[in-house]
Amino acid sequence: MSAQESESFARDLGPNFSVTDPAGKLLNWFVANQGYINQHVKFVHDDSRGFHVRAAQSLQAPTVVTCPLSLTLSSLNLDPSPTAVRHVDSDLHKFRATLPERILSVLLLIEQASLGEKSFWYPYIACLPPSESLSTPLYFTNEDLRWLEGTNLLKATEERRKVWREEWKAACNMLREGGIDDSIYTWESFLWSNTIFSSRAFTSTNIFPDKPPFALLFPVLDILNHAPEARVEWDFDPLKSFTLKSLQDIEEGDEIFNNYAPKQNDEFSEPTTNSLTVLLGYGFALEHHPYLQTPFKIQIPAEIQSQISKPNIVPYGMPSETYPSYLADPAAPHFFRRGPTHPLGRYPNLIPAFRGIPPLLVLMSHLLVLHQRGIDPATVQLPNPGGRILVATVRQLTLPVLSSLSKLSATYPAGEPQNQNQKYSKIYRDGQMTVLSSILDELNGVTDSILSLNGDIPPTTPCIISTTEALALLEKEYPQLHSEFIIGVSEALGMPADDPTTVRINDCEDMVWILWFIVCALTTKSSTSTQIHQYISALSHLYPLPSASDPAPDSEDPMIDYISNLVAQAASSSSGSSVWTILNSDSQKPKLIDWAARVVNTECFPRRSEEDEEVVMYLMYLCADDKECWMMS
Repeated sequence: MSAQESESFARDLGPNFSVTDPAGKLLNWFVANQGYINQHVKFVHDDSRGFHVRAAQSLQAPTVVTCPLSLTLSSLNLDPSPTAVRHVDSDLHKFRATLPERILSVLLLIEQASLGEKSFWYPYIACLPPSESLSTPLYFTNEDLRWLEGTNLLKATEERRKVWREEWKAACNMLREGGIDDSIYTWESFLWSNTIFSSRAFTSTNIFPDKPPFALLFPVLDILNHAPEARVEWDFDPLKSFTLKSLQDIEEGDEIFNNYAPKQNDEFSEPTTNSLTVLLGYGFALEHHPYLQTPFKIQIPAEIQSQISKPNIVPYGMPSETYPSYLADPAAPHFFRRGPTHPLGRYPNLIPAFRGIPPLLVLMSHLLVLHQRGIDPATVQLPNPGGRILVATVRQLTLPVLSSLSKLSATYPAGEPQNQNQKYSKIYRDGQMTVLSSILDELNGVTDSILSLNGDIPPTTPCIISTTEALALLEKEYPQLHSEFIIGVSEALGMPADDPTTVRINDCEDMVWILWFIVCALTTKSSTSTQIHQYISALSHLYPLPSASDPAPDSEDPMIDYISNLVAQAASSSSGSSVWTILNSDSQKPKLIDWAARVVNTECFPRRSEEDEEVVMYLMYLCADDKECWMMS
């Protein structure tokens, strides 16, 4: 900007301030020190958006602002060696070898703020928001924090406060030991300075490519607000300057935005702390944000840690190259569940319902399912391990999603937000619930696609059924056995076994399943053409039927003892030739009970009845053939 342009610029800073107030002084200081501002943009202020930038006339993909390194503020200003940044004569320089770069930057900003007009950066610091204007969760009232209950942000806020207070105490101790008066470095000033850096700093990576990354404040550049859809270019001239260019035309009067890369309301990376939230780091949340996703950390259970990094065990066509980087530093990364419209796309997976879930979490759940069934991952057919393993993996993935949604719903504050902090918190938590609900819908869609809960005989194709359908099939294929089964189980349980509502209200459906499998395994061995036999045969690949040579199960197992008593009660009400009488006297009875109990305890899963949410059904995936193309839809 020429001298003449600078004078014109100084006369037309915008409608809300002049050259005599802090914002005007900042812009004049910036231009006077080799900063560049497009002469056709204006800096304005209003209560809702604060300071921001608008086009004074229609612009075609303009260069908006350039900040030279000589105006930046960071720990590098304490380095006395010749650099492109301005050197500061400060007692803090003696701690360059002992305090982290981030802490030095925070302390330097506090020091410069305390100098007032004596500081070179006074025009810039005078325009930084004071503590009372900051809106990150560390400044929330208790009432504001209620809107974060149930979210991962509440814990993140508490953890950040704890870490920053510990850093502040350690820094002050070090300053005192070094003979420095620490009276200006109060907790309040430390919190303020940290928040300024977390909300306004840029990374050094591109402008100092040969240095480890650290945070820099770029005056004026940090005035532009963020918009995820804004198309901008960050043009770094190494060791010289940082230029912001818009890659789209701007109409007169429109706001000109920056874009901090695809940040969302729940995650982004910034130079001083990884995986900050926009709300935690910046103090705002965007409604209808396109980059919504839910962050979480993964802890590999001990029982599968030896398996997770092995080659050739990854199912569903997922990539395996991402796992070693996680295993190298499991404490560092966050992972993210993504909704179906995420602009960055979804994760590679042959199973559509898994594409919103990070591959490592899918693999971990898959390995847990195999571990629970005693299956060696190396023996599993890939990329498709089969419908039973898939359904179990879906269930494994569903549990934490349901837990998070339940927590968010149970802690949802009554009424409407009463201030901006609460409004942003509501936007954040609503976005989390939206993503989690979409993931849950996709996972439920897998099981819903093969549900057969109409009370009729189940199809021969793979299906998920309740005891109602299992009993209907038993009645069709073995009418006499069905009659004996109903009479015996009704006697044993003290309720009508063919009344599913009564059975479920009394939480006995799992017992009906166990007894059904025992009876079917005992009596259908010779009827190889029946659907029930095919069900038992398919299950026996994972759960081999007991043989005479197998060791007897633990005689003191309370489950076996309980079911043995049920069988005895069923036999007491039956004729001498009934299935119950035969089973009760069979030497294989404990083994059959143990087998059926393992099948049901591992494979059965609960689902609330659509007619009455208080009633829980116990469902089972059963497959009479090997046609499992349903998995890929």
